Amino acid sequence: MPNQVRLLGVSEEEILREADEILEEQLTELNRRSMYCHTATQIAKPYRMKAYDLNSFLVDKEIIRKGKHRGEFVLTRKYRNKGYTEIRYVLIHNSLGQRRMKEELVWTDTGKEFVNSVINNEKK
Repeated sequence: MPNQVRLLGVSEEEILREADEILEEQLTELNRRSMYCHTATQIAKPYRMKAYDLNSFLVDKEIIRKGKHRGEFVLTRKYRNKGYTEIRYVLIHNSLGQRRMKEELVWTDTGKEFVNSVINNEKK
């Protein structure tokens, strides 16, 4: 393959750089709706919690659950279609160096307010 690339007058590095630019553009478009959303880590931090603790709490409250396919968190049926969350896509690499797209649940401003109210009501 490297010899074929040289024949075309393009280095492997240039091809990889172009591929990264294409992936970046695609991720930017996919993540347009989640751009200003909040991660579980960001919501948990003021409460001196970790994202894991917040997600466990929300699972206990039956607000989120683990998804069936890849183990990502999803809203339970009762809380869907309320504008609380969006999906953010990230690229990860497995131990073989292969790229895979992962979905992350992120919270809109409305969703963040909802989660904060659930936490604050629990403290009372």
